[in-house]
Amino acid sequence: MPPLCSRLQTSAPWHFRVTILLLSATFSELLIAMAKSLEVSPMKSLAEELDFVRKSFREAIHAYSTRIETQLTLIRDRVIEQTKNPNVSPARIRDLRDMITLCRTLDLKPEKGRRKDFKKIDALMEELHLLIQNW
Repeated sequence: MPPLCSRLQTSAPWHFRVTILLLSATFSELLIAMAKSLEVSPMKSLAEELDFVRKSFREAIHAYSTRIETQLTLIRDRVIEQTKNPNVSPARIRDLRDMITLCRTLDLKPEKGRRKDFKKIDALMEELHLLIQNW
């Protein structure tokens, strides 16, 4: 097994939240970057941490949005497939009516940007998924 120093030098790039820089993987550069990060003022460190939190928040919102939009598209496609079937069962028609009611009664206030709205959307997705999984 190679010594630790050579393994660190050949590994993938490192990312330190303290410096928020993508560092090359050479050990000496890593030590220099760590030493410099200790010299940074607490205000600058906090500002960098807040930037990191902001970036993470944006990524989380983007991932959530992508997931919900994908689920909506899949449900919509599944419903559209049903239009090709001329003999729709009464149970399926009831499911479709229930789905319409769920969508129409969804009370959101997007301008307020509350977590409560996201929870309502998640609950709607679960309900719609439960209704179409029996098709």
